Amino acid sequence: MKPKRICFFRLNNHIGDVLVTSFFIRELKKRFVNDKLTVVATSPIDQLYQNNPYIDDLLCLPPICYLKTSNMNAKTPLILNSKVLWGLFQILLEIRKRHYDLIITDAIIPTWRNRLYFKLCGAKQTILPILDNTTFRQHISVFYKEVLVKLGVKDVNCSYEIYISPQAQEEANKFLRTNSLTNNFVIFNPLASIEARSMSNCQIELILDSITRLYPNLPVVLLDYKQQYQQFAKKAILCHLDIESVAALFKQAMGIITVDTSTVHLADVFQKPMLSIYAHNRYSFPNNIYIFGSTNPKTIFLQSHDKVADIPLNLLEEKLQQFLDGLPGGKK
Repeated sequence: MKPKRICFFRLNNHIGDVLVTSFFIRELKKRFVNDKLTVVATSPIDQLYQNNPYIDDLLCLPPICYLKTSNMNAKTPLILNSKVLWGLFQILLEIRKRHYDLIITDAIIPTWRNRLYFKLCGAKQTILPILDNTTFRQHISVFYKEVLVKLGVKDVNCSYEIYISPQAQEEANKFLRTNSLTNNFVIFNPLASIEARSMSNCQIELILDSITRLYPNLPVVLLDYKQQYQQFAKKAILCHLDIESVAALFKQAMGIITVDTSTVHLADVFQKPMLSIYAHNRYSFPNNIYIFGSTNPKTIFLQSHDKVADIPLNLLEEKLQQFLDGLPGGKK
């Protein structure tokens, strides 16, 4: 029998979704072990798939550029931008050329546009994990698990995985050696993809000062992708590594403090103690704390009534104390 050609097509380029769907790819390949599994991903997140042993073929496509034009109405969804549409249709045509038997996409909201896109892929069968856009009371992994069950996968293991390249691991090791770190440090990520979900400088300073006061021998690695936190260089170890090397650091860390869902999922890969801080749902998906929350039952959550920067300092300090007490060697 000719092997089936299966394609997992990722519509977005969010790092967190790569981590959440890692179990889906693993369990799918175990079910169709003799079939060819292709993953279609956009640059630059394709690097997180490079070392995945369950992927037979990785198709890297240019990113769908969400560029605003001068005549574009601010209320018009970016997906209607002609440049975006052209980039997307190029991706769909490339997939259509490959004549897949089965195409599965990442979980989406069932709009007519999304349905049209996957009709154009031309596969014999297309599966779209559909998000419930009325309640969003289930974790995103539930939707992928339901697809696996329908495809005959039994005893689905929903634990996440990440496959770190030797080069990224060496960069992380070099960072650890340079800063005399082993596994006795906390990683702090105060920056999210949008300002409303990011911490203020006052909040960052509070967290750094509190850790220094309560645990003076506990180093803090401050993620600084955009190199904008130089003012905290005397209070924390600034880290400018890429996401793959940061993942290797997460594996070594004692715990994680973060406002960004991608690092929430990364901490869940290694089941690290975590303080996870969210803005109000108006700045993300409805019930974001459910659908893109941590799967670790020990994670400490804190959600703002508005922006993250609006969280009172006393409440932030209270949750921080709870997080620190739960670390290995902390107060029980």
